[in-house]
Amino acid sequence: MKRVKFFFYNTPDNRPIRGIQALDPLHTKSSVNVTAGGVGFPFVNLRMKSERGKTMVFDIGIYVDPDLRY
Repeated sequence: MKRVKFFFYNTPDNRPIRGIQALDPLHTKSSVNVTAGGVGFPFVNLRMKSERGKTMVFDIGIYVDPDLRY
């Protein structure tokens, strides 16, 4: 069985996202996809899917430009 989880993030003050990092510390064949928003937008929706029969763990980093605003 594969596990699927969603992650939603909105930046404070509508600041644009400059980078997204999703690391799998267990080094499985899990995957992450951006389903909406992302770099250049003030929000991001991520879909995370585990490898069949494995635990799913991700370290997610969202990097926001501290000076730019829409």
